[in-house]
Amino acid sequence: MHYDNQKLLSNRTDSSGIRFYLGNKLRQYDLGYLTFGTDSSAAALAIPPKAERFIVDAYCTATATQNFPEEGITVISTFPHTHLQGIFEI
Repeated sequence: MHYDNQKLLSNRTDSSGIRFYLGNKLRQYDLGYLTFGTDSSAAALAIPPKAERFIVDAYCTATATQNFPEEGITVISTFPHTHLQGIFEI
């Protein structure tokens, strides 16, 4: 869950939730969650004022993926994320 309250309004409430359903039959495929990315703290990712273009490259070392299954993994989604002014390109 991600909230963005830039104006720090105090009259905002949340009524979201999560529900789990359990079954007795295993599914054919297992699903996991893995996050890759850059350090996104303000000090680590400081985009110069009025920059028309700012490229962020990221890579993964072999140690980050050494516990992947032998048959590999299948990526089913990605989540490029910026606030207000970002443009994502591959």
